[in-house]
Amino acid sequence: MNCRQIRSLLSEYYDRALGERLQKIVREHLMRCQECDAEYKKLKKSLAILRKLKSQKAPRDYLQNAFNEKKA
Repeated sequence: MNCRQIRSLLSEYYDRALGERLQKIVREHLMRCQECDAEYKKLKKSLAILRKLKSQKAPRDYLQNAFNEKKA
């Protein structure tokens, strides 16, 4: 597999949503390729930051207001 193909699988690799064969292929590629490994580390860091954010409820009329703003 080439780097582009590996990078398209990184999210699924992180989630362990790939089959054993693909999981192994991606893992081995990351051990050999510094660029893809760096991309994977950025993904992991971004997800860690997002997990730390507090969730907030949207205002009741959020969708209605957003739709009305698009019309204007």
